[in-house]
Amino acid sequence: MASELRVDRIIPVNGVPTGGGGGIVQIAYGNTSDQVDVSTTGSWIQIYTSIASITPTSASNKVLIDMRAEWYQNGNGNGNDYFDIRFTRTIGGTTTSITDYQPGYNAWHNTTATINPMSNNHFQYLDSPATTSTISYGFEVNIGGIASSVISFSYDDGAGDQLTSMTLMEVSG
Repeated sequence: MASELRVDRIIPVNGVPTGGGGGIVQIAYGNTSDQVDVSTTGSWIQIYTSIASITPTSASNKVLIDMRAEWYQNGNGNGNDYFDIRFTRTIGGTTTSITDYQPGYNAWHNTTATINPMSNNHFQYLDSPATTSTISYGFEVNIGGIASSVISFSYDDGAGDQLTSMTLMEVSG
């Protein structure tokens, strides 16, 4: 009995060469269950500086960020609460915002009764860090419309923490 192996493509360990289609070189994952409560409005607030870290193998490679943010609103809102997020990148102790805001995640309440929504929002961004240094990714938020409520990220509901998680994928140039 003879065997036959058919392969239509093999991707090298270091990924596809530049112009070759963007192979995944490595994947890193991180999460946090550290609850952060935010009630301040009108300015950007760093929530997590480092959820996951990656060290690119080539400065010409990109990093695809895939994040799921668990959040919960506690208290009486004004019926029009929201938050926007921006990803941050930390290299060698310096943290910078790397995206325009991703808008419009409602954390609303009915004005006559407290409704405490818990939600899991998904965010993605393809970063071009141009470095082979270790990079930590996190995010910051700007909250608007809050009357008397708190938005909690990675909320601990007593039945187990709600994780905020991030998957980082190094994509060859």
